[in-house]
Amino acid sequence: MQDHYIVKVNANDSAWSISTDVTIVITDVNDNIPVFTDNFYTTVLPETKAKEVFVIQVFATDADIGRNREILYVIEPSNEEFWVNVSSGEIYTKQVLTLHNYPFKIYTFTVIAFDCGSVPLYSNTSVTVKLEPYNYYPPMFLPFHANIEYALSGGNASDFFWIQAENGKVTLNQTLVESINLYLSLIVVAKDQSSRSLSSQIEITFEVTGRNQFSPSFREPNVSFSIPEDLLVGSVIGKIQAEDRDYGPNGAITYSITSKNQYLPFLVGEASGLLTLITELDFEKEGIYHLQISATDGGWVSKTTKLNVTVIVMDVNDNPPAFSSSEYVTSVPENSEIGTNVLDVKAVDADSVSGIILVNSPLDRELWPVYNLTVIAIDNGSPPATGTTNVIVSIGDVNDNAPKLTLTEAQVKENQPEGTIVARLDAYDSDLPSNQRPFIYWLVNSSSESVFSLTPDGVLVTTRPTDREQMSAYRILVAVRDAGIPPLSSTTIGFSCHCPFGKIN
Repeated sequence: MQDHYIVKVNANDSAWSISTDVTIVITDVNDNIPVFTDNFYTTVLPETKAKEVFVIQVFATDADIGRNREILYVIEPSNEEFWVNVSSGEIYTKQVLTLHNYPFKIYTFTVIAFDCGSVPLYSNTSVTVKLEPYNYYPPMFLPFHANIEYALSGGNASDFFWIQAENGKVTLNQTLVESINLYLSLIVVAKDQSSRSLSSQIEITFEVTGRNQFSPSFREPNVSFSIPEDLLVGSVIGKIQAEDRDYGPNGAITYSITSKNQYLPFLVGEASGLLTLITELDFEKEGIYHLQISATDGGWVSKTTKLNVTVIVMDVNDNPPAFSSSEYVTSVPENSEIGTNVLDVKAVDADSVSGIILVNSPLDRELWPVYNLTVIAIDNGSPPATGTTNVIVSIGDVNDNAPKLTLTEAQVKENQPEGTIVARLDAYDSDLPSNQRPFIYWLVNSSSESVFSLTPDGVLVTTRPTDREQMSAYRILVAVRDAGIPPLSSTTIGFSCHCPFGKIN
């Protein structure tokens, strides 16, 4: 991905042109969590003779840039044995580590990597350190037929143990009770069977851990969390906490998500119990998650308790309403009554609604044949999101205009023979062609019927010769009807036909 773009911008007029380079820098947003190079780290460490011995180095990377990719490391929770260099991830011992005659010892702890964003994101990893005996002595060959006997010589626990003389195996002699000392010690003497017997001794210390009596317990068997769907990856959802009434290792609790839930977008800290978001959420895909978290103690025979966790994803208004079409085209008759349903526009919001467009005032196609509307859909989110669409409403023609004559006066010379064409009438109609022609014409009852006749297509002719001395002007009533459904007609009162001078005898 590029962190900047260079765009050439040109400006031109009729005579000149110039150009310049514009650099667009993409500002980083802290949207990537630190990622460890390994899901878990393991190492073997011999017993130490000094403090601050290097153990292992953990390392995480972050795909962001600048401060958002700088990473700091911490051990969570902190312990008495190890510390981590906050900037390098190198882990060192805090003190001298010895086994106290144990064959080995296991340390497990969690390291968290934080970035330095304004709202830090983090991830964690598990570190396991196996402490083994330091290789103090070289191998030795025993003399042939060398016999060694073992015996207990002292300490504060000789009553509780006995030792097999031939092989040195120490066995518990009676049941231990919790009231005895936390640490018991024995002195074991090894003696050869030569004529000049020699011996040496060693002190053995036992840590009495107590019986693992109790299982971890949660205050409630079920717990729920509500989180917004735009919660940043790496955010802490909540803390899981169990209690164990045992002490020592038997009461130490580790947390884990059960295997059947391992592909959910959550992670729980083994030691901290912090439930963390590790992938992005989408309410429209998954609105609720059910998972089980196990709390396991550190007993020799461990005990486990499970907690049912429900995570409810709350919808965030991240989907604006979307109309089913970017543009609607419809028509409505111009004589529609106020309140007539024009169109039902539908907007769908993934976070479905419809809006009905109604006639709000009288329509007249002849005045305004087409309306262009912009419809805005606003949801009830916070903040509200909007969507828009265009609606084109064509006003359908209704035959609401009667035709009118365009010719209202004509002349004819007197003494013209029967059948003389006086005029060819025409009319106009404001409606659309489907409600106009063909027009049909006829004469309304008048005294002029004996002189003129009118064909249906509007041709006015004489029915007998005209005589100016008898009548110099005629007032004719003409009606015209259009072809609309239903048809409309009008009557022109006062169509005049004159017989001008130019008498023919």
